[in-house]
Amino acid sequence: MNFILLISIAIRLIALTWSVLLLRQLRDWRMAFLSLMLALMALRQFFTLKDSFQGWFISVNDYSEEFFGLLVSVLALLMVVFLQKILQELKDKELKITREKQLHNTYEKYFNASTSGIFVFNKDKHLVDINPMACEMHGYTREEMFTMQPTEYIHPDDHYLFNNFFSTLKKGKTFSCIAKGVKKDGSLIDVEVNGVLINIDNERYYFASLIDITEQVQNLEKLNSVLAGSQDGHWDWDVVTNKEW
Repeated sequence: MNFILLISIAIRLIALTWSVLLLRQLRDWRMAFLSLMLALMALRQFFTLKDSFQGWFISVNDYSEEFFGLLVSVLALLMVVFLQKILQELKDKELKITREKQLHNTYEKYFNASTSGIFVFNKDKHLVDINPMACEMHGYTREEMFTMQPTEYIHPDDHYLFNNFFSTLKKGKTFSCIAKGVKKDGSLIDVEVNGVLINIDNERYYFASLIDITEQVQNLEKLNSVLAGSQDGHWDWDVVTNKEW
C-alpha cells in the first residue's frame, strides 16, 4: 500500500510544482489558492505515509483510503490543467481588450486631429461617426450632422456620387471624386472625396475623407476666365491680391 501512497504523493507534488510555475507566470490569486491547497494535501499524505510504516497490517479501510487519496491526487492534477486553460484564456482576453483599447485611443486621436473631414457610414448608408473637421467644413455641429440625411449636405447634382461611393467600395475598389457640398448657410464648397472600406469587428464601415478644395477650384476658374478673356483684349491677374485687369 505504501506504493500507492508514493504514487499519490508524486502526483500531488507534480501538480504543486506545476501550479507554482503557473503562479509565477500568471500571477493570479486563484492559482495561489490552489497551490496552497495542493501543498497542504501533499503534506497530509506525507504524514499518512509516515504512519503507514508503524505497522505491517493494513486494513480494508486503509486500502480504500489510499485509493481515494490517489483519486484526489489525480483530480488535483486535472484541476491544475483546467485552471491553467481558463486563466490563460482570461489573460489572452484581457490582453486583447487592452490592445483594442489602445488601438481605439490611437484611432480617436488621429480621427479627431485630422485636417481632412472624415465621415463613417455603415452598410445601411447611415452616418455612424464624424470628426470635428467635417463638421467645421459644413458649418454644422456634430449633433446636427447626425440628425441629417447625407443628401442634405451634398449638392443635388452630386447625389448620384453618394450611391457610387457605396457601390464602388462594395466591389473592393477605392473611390475618388470631386463633388460639391452644401454648408449650413447655403453656400457651396468644392471637396475632393476619397473613400475606403474597412472591416471592424466583422462589420463593414465606409470611410469618406474630404479635403476642401474650394479655393483651388475658384483660382482655377479665375485663371480660365483670364485666359478666355485674353483673347478679346489684354488681361492680367495678380495672383497675390487676386485682382484682374
